[in-house]
Amino acid sequence: MAKYVATALPSFFKELIYLNRLTSLSGCAIDSKSVVDGAIEVVNDMMAGDEIAAFESALKVAHEMADTIKTCKGVPEDVSALERWFATKFSSKQALVDAASANAHAHSQEIEQQVQGVWDSGFPYTFEKPHEFGKAVAQVSFWALGPVDSSIEV
Repeated sequence: MAKYVATALPSFFKELIYLNRLTSLSGCAIDSKSVVDGAIEVVNDMMAGDEIAAFESALKVAHEMADTIKTCKGVPEDVSALERWFATKFSSKQALVDAASANAHAHSQEIEQQVQGVWDSGFPYTFEKPHEFGKAVAQVSFWALGPVDSSIEV
């Protein structure tokens, strides 16, 4: 499981950077031990059928990612924008639900298509396509939560 998650995380981050056109961050790594451990906890919670715990674990991982992004070398505006995206979208359960709700109607087809990509990756039945899984989760995040917006202030 650890190897799967450690492989999926860079794919997630690379796709999120691509979708938001934050190319200056392409060399940034978010696979610190605390982020990987937190992501493993999310997957384990999901596999145990505890969606509430998975949701809470995902909030923690997002905060770890935001802290890790602050250390990235890249265009400062890109670093700040992505850090603010994680900090605002994942600031609380309500913020995450509000962001997803705001985009659900406008992008329902895109979200449905990308959720299908998560299932097509074999998750949660097999753990054979971590790159596809990471990419699909980034696409769901992009469409469900909205793009990184450099105009948002924390």
